[in-house]
Amino acid sequence: MTKLLYLGIEHKYLNPTSNLLIKIYKNSADTLFIGPGFQNTMDLFINNEIENVINNFIPEIVLIDVRCFGSEFLKLNILGQKYSKKIFDKFIFFINDFIAHNKTPLIIDFSYIDTYKIPIPLIEKLNKYNCYVVGLDKNFFSRKEDYKYLLNEKFAKYATNNWYNYIKNNSHLVISFPHPIDETEFFYEKIHQRKIDLSIMGVKYFCREKAGEILKKSKYKIYSSDLKRKYFSFMISSLRKFSINPNKPYAYFNSYFYSKLVNSKISYTCGSGVEFPVRKFLEIPSSGALLMCQKFKNFENFGFEHGKNAIAIELDELEDAVDYYLNNQDLSQKIINNCQKFLLENHSTKPRIKQMTKTLQLISQNNFKGSCWKKGLFFLD
Repeated sequence: MTKLLYLGIEHKYLNPTSNLLIKIYKNSADTLFIGPGFQNTMDLFINNEIENVINNFIPEIVLIDVRCFGSEFLKLNILGQKYSKKIFDKFIFFINDFIAHNKTPLIIDFSYIDTYKIPIPLIEKLNKYNCYVVGLDKNFFSRKEDYKYLLNEKFAKYATNNWYNYIKNNSHLVISFPHPIDETEFFYEKIHQRKIDLSIMGVKYFCREKAGEILKKSKYKIYSSDLKRKYFSFMISSLRKFSINPNKPYAYFNSYFYSKLVNSKISYTCGSGVEFPVRKFLEIPSSGALLMCQKFKNFENFGFEHGKNAIAIELDELEDAVDYYLNNQDLSQKIINNCQKFLLENHSTKPRIKQMTKTLQLISQNNFKGSCWKKGLFFLD
């Protein structure tokens, strides 16, 4: 297996992708993890042994969490984590020195941040060190001017074309790696046994909010999580301000969120104004609910097909679609079953490990030319 050195932080998020990526990197290579939060890193710092450990390991590839690689350009809140700011700052100093002398292929993982607002200096640093990037290929992005609903989002003023321009010109460096879903997250109870007709989970982006307004006067039982989500977000932020570990609220929130999904017949989502393949597109069908959604960019190449494994609609079609699929539950169940099979085969943890294993092998051999998705399948160029 390829020898991979991972330099990053173990950071707790509501979104499970962070932990799953660590699992994927661990199983797709012979991986050494070093960074705040990982086991034994504190001892290595105290005893000044990090360089010796790395030299003895002899990595073929180095992968760095962008929150560390670009820490001087990003605002990262580390309050409430199991490491101090002093340790974090020391680690960042080590990484910048390491990068300056590194001769092995370098990958930067962008999975943890919002790419629509990446600053130019971070892109310049990528170019300086000729880095590969873990993110999404160019087909998942548009110019900000071309997004239909972006101007309706609260974050629209922060959106730039920086990442779009970078990814368009550097597709040969991109490891196209959407959110994974773990096999343990799948639930198979039939929808006719579920009590919630339709749920709208997560942050109230424009289309989600409009969907709630459209359906709130319907005859169906609708669940929207906004107040509960805001309460938990506030509580977790408050705990972290006092450097209190919020693990229990994290766990409870994820459990609560999942309990609503597995009791939903249909769940509606969107990828926000930047039409991103957020994790809800995987969480909804894996939980056994029918995915009803506003399409994200590159929807079909990701592998979704309207009427086969998902229901892609515009807002003015929502009421009729909800009525139709709630009154045709055998058809809805068939679509759900198709989607679960598709996700397990292409976007769950096991296929992601295979995809990353092949990618790392090519990079170590200097044969990687880029990657993309075509009709649900991962392609290495």
